[in-house]
Amino acid sequence: AHGVQAYEGLVEAFMEPEELVDLSPPLLRAGVEADYCVVKEPLGVCINISPWNAPVQLSLMPVLAMLAAGNHAVIKPPELTPTISKMLRNLCQTHLHGYVWVEEGGKDAVERLIDECADKVVFTGGGEIAKHVA
Repeated sequence: AHGVQAYEGLVEAFMEPEELVDLSPPLLRAGVEADYCVVKEPLGVCINISPWNAPVQLSLMPVLAMLAAGNHAVIKPPELTPTISKMLRNLCQTHLHGYVWVEEGGKDAVERLIDECADKVVFTGGGEIAKHVA
């Protein structure tokens, strides 16, 4: 299985609560017994800022995971690859409309996206843009 199909098979197992073992020393438990688990829930809107040297792979692979986790996603492809950006926009508008938005542009687009207060930001790239992301 490739791409989306590979993730489809993982979604159900991913969404199952993960039980945790209480490793606290008995003294710290103070006689309180409890069950612990991690419940995986969507975060909301996630932004993926991808680099110029692998614009398709590093734009789409993180977004597939974001979608599989139940989030909406924004892809900010690199401004140095305008043809790839246009292709990603067309594909997402056609096949992922309402779930994935492609925001084209340079540093100003990154600043706008960061100012929108996304729930999660994934960034792969160099130090100049990293200053704005941090």
